[in-house]
Amino acid sequence: MGRALAAAPAAPTLVTAISASAFNLGVAGGSQLGRQALTFGLTLTDLPWIGALLAPGAVLLATATATATATAATTTATATATAPQHRTNQQ
Repeated sequence: MGRALAAAPAAPTLVTAISASAFNLGVAGGSQLGRQALTFGLTLTDLPWIGALLAPGAVLLATATATATATAATTTATATATAPQHRTNQQ
């Protein structure tokens, strides 16, 4: 959440609210997935295996997001550094 707060220093309350909402959405999604698994006949002892199967996908998604964010930041920094500087005539 530190990066999000750094990206939006003028709206820390909004950043923390969105972060908490995303966490709660994940909890609700996991509960829904567990309910579906139980409805299809799996047992309670099968539910951890579902989580274990989903974890690598979450790691891949987080890695892809971090890579895309880093690439976008590098591209922006490079574009800013190479942009022509406008000078005003000082007399």
